Amino acid sequence: MQKILFVSVSALSIAVASSALADSNNTVYLDQSGAGQQATVSQGGDGGNAVGASGKAFLQKNGDGNGANDITITQTGKQNTVGADYQNSQSGTGNSASITQSGKTSDVELKQVGTKNGVVDDTHTMNVIVQDTTASSSKVVLDQDGGKNLFDIAQGGASNSTSVKQTGVGGVATVRQGVSASDTYPVGGKSNTITINQAATATVNVAWAIQGGGDSNSLSISQTGDRLGADIWQNGTGNIATSIQSGGGDNTIGLAGANVNWGVTPFVQTGSSNTLINTQSGSLNATNGSQTGNNNYVSNTQAGSYNGAGYTQSGNGNQATSTQSGIGASYNVTQKGGDTNYAFSAQSDYAVATVTQTGSSNSSMGYQTGAQDTATVDQTGSYNVALYTQSGSNNSAYLSQTGSGNGVTVTQISNGNSATVNQVGSSNHATITQH
Repeated sequence: MQKILFVSVSALSIAVASSALADSNNTVYLDQSGAGQQATVSQGGDGGNAVGASGKAFLQKNGDGNGANDITITQTGKQNTVGADYQNSQSGTGNSASITQSGKTSDVELKQVGTKNGVVDDTHTMNVIVQDTTASSSKVVLDQDGGKNLFDIAQGGASNSTSVKQTGVGGVATVRQGVSASDTYPVGGKSNTITINQAATATVNVAWAIQGGGDSNSLSISQTGDRLGADIWQNGTGNIATSIQSGGGDNTIGLAGANVNWGVTPFVQTGSSNTLINTQSGSLNATNGSQTGNNNYVSNTQAGSYNGAGYTQSGNGNQATSTQSGIGASYNVTQKGGDTNYAFSAQSDYAVATVTQTGSSNSSMGYQTGAQDTATVDQTGSYNVALYTQSGSNNSAYLSQTGSGNGVTVTQISNGNSATVNQVGSSNHATITQH
């Protein structure tokens, strides 16, 4: 049975429940105006329920006013929708929305306009959209326009997608896929997708993207501004993560000890065939991280001044590449316990590079241009190769290789250069050129 309810009120608290009738294909159109509106909608049955659509209702609007509107939506069954291709917006300040769906191919679309939306109360507890473990092939689209908006999104099951867009200063977005509840780390799920876009002309936007327990997940984070923070956590096989940060600077991928002071775990990828691609522009940017598994790959590009990088890889077939331009750059790579590891770095003035590789078939390349460059490479195993070229003044390179089949080539040009090479094993060779 299909039921349609039209509600258009102001200064009113309403509750709508259809689950008691065990009906399906229920629709609620809601339109509230003014401040302090409250609405609770519960829809059950086999599914096909909707909040908003047709004329696109579900508006809790207060314009530029205080807002403080609140809506709670619970839908069970499958193929449920909230919004159905946008409109369903809340406007004003301090609006709250809590949405829970179960079942396959469900859809949540939510737009909030104003500031301090997505917050339960003064404790800064984030609003939650939950699609539980039965919600495969479901999607969430969240659009927040304003400053200091927050939201927490959790999806269980497989082949789900979440898209978050936040415009303004101080936005915080948390997305978890493959979870059984909004406050737990992932335990399953595969082929899920996360897209987060945060844009601001000023400071402090933070994005957490967490996928785990499954394979072939992908996430993309794009942030504009300064003092940006992004945290990536993936567990499974064949996962891909892409992050772009652009703007002023002081941005961080992996938030442990980050400048935004959120103090959570750095980006983590656990499994095999994982990929992280990171691009940062500006100054005082940092990239942390850790990959555990096989065939992992990291590509990091930083443009600006006083940027830093990390990466710890453990497993087989790991690669790490980094390109830094500007002054004061830093680069640190540790690869251990695997085969066919590779590290590459191109740096500019005041560059510092530290590479440690343990395993077999390891290779490290360099290229530092500018003054006060320092490179330290330590390789343990067999078939290791280290190449470094430094140009400028006050350069120093220390290379140590232990094993067999190792080779070192160091080229230093200009003033104050120093090179130290220590090789232990067989078939080692060293070539040093200084001008």
